[in-house]
Amino acid sequence: LFLSKETIEVGTPSIIDEKFRDHLFDDFLSEDDFDRVLSKVLPSFIPLFFVENFILYETNLLNQCCSGIFKTILTAQSLYFSDPINMWMMLQKVNFSSSILISQHGGGYGISQTLRQENHERECSHKFITWGWRSDSERDLPLPAIQLVNLKIPYRSDARKILFIRTDRSAYNLISSAPCLENQRQKYHDEAISFIHSLEPELQDKIQVKLHSNSKTTLNENQREQFGHFTPKDNPLLQEMSENFQFFIVDYPGTSFLQLISHNIPFIMIWDEEIFPLREQAKNPFQKLVDGKIVHKNHASANQLLENNVDSLEDWWLEDDRQKVISEFSNAFCRFSEDWAREWNDFLA
Repeated sequence: LFLSKETIEVGTPSIIDEKFRDHLFDDFLSEDDFDRVLSKVLPSFIPLFFVENFILYETNLLNQCCSGIFKTILTAQSLYFSDPINMWMMLQKVNFSSSILISQHGGGYGISQTLRQENHERECSHKFITWGWRSDSERDLPLPAIQLVNLKIPYRSDARKILFIRTDRSAYNLISSAPCLENQRQKYHDEAISFIHSLEPELQDKIQVKLHSNSKTTLNENQREQFGHFTPKDNPLLQEMSENFQFFIVDYPGTSFLQLISHNIPFIMIWDEEIFPLREQAKNPFQKLVDGKIVHKNHASANQLLENNVDSLEDWWLEDDRQKVISEFSNAFCRFSEDWAREWNDFLA
């Protein structure tokens, strides 16, 4: 069974029982001030799904039209976005010994030092399907990334503009996937503003800024004013943008970074390793990108690269040594194959 977010829908009232929550931690033994504060704060933050609606979901989920005994259940995004599917899959796993296969669905996996959703998905799965890398020899299974099939990136070598792809999600969102710590966020935004203003006017005129499509802005008033000139009001997915771009800049190791490198689209990355630390297995491949001038650890280096190659960015990108580094990284972290359907068929057969 392939699961989508719409596979399981259980209508439930969204009514918070404050009296019940007030006593949720009555039996919790507090050992210090931190425990006492935590026991007072937590009841207000636990989602309805795990408190008021838990019994209703637990009793109804296996009676849905999609219920039954499934040998194998495969999903990429559903476990990440849907608590009902989380519960349903685990009920299938426990009650019917269904095999749970979870596939990487975006960036950061195998690269970022800490990625909470990856830890959760890995613990829930029998096999964890990656886009080419392997951390656990028994559980991880590298396969071509389905999400990269038929992906349309708005690139044309004769286009005029440069797209600067950034992220901007609150550290306190429900899926707990904020890309950087809250106390680093203003530094992250300020560095991007400094980089743009360090460019020559001719290059500044080419820049358009795109935030993550799920962004809930954390810019302060000054930052909003600084970015306003470069950021359009609408914020579609990268593959849904109507305008084409001749070059791309990213400043975090997310999905767009992997999409660009897997499809061999000219770009550079500005990377602050303090804000976005890497796990051990990604450090050497990233260093090769640094040596190849694709990844830059400071704005001065990125600025110099753009200024020196503004009229020949595609030629710079296609140099043999650089293409070798790109191919090696792509095969390790965002492998795409024209023969992807056969490889997946062989695995699922």
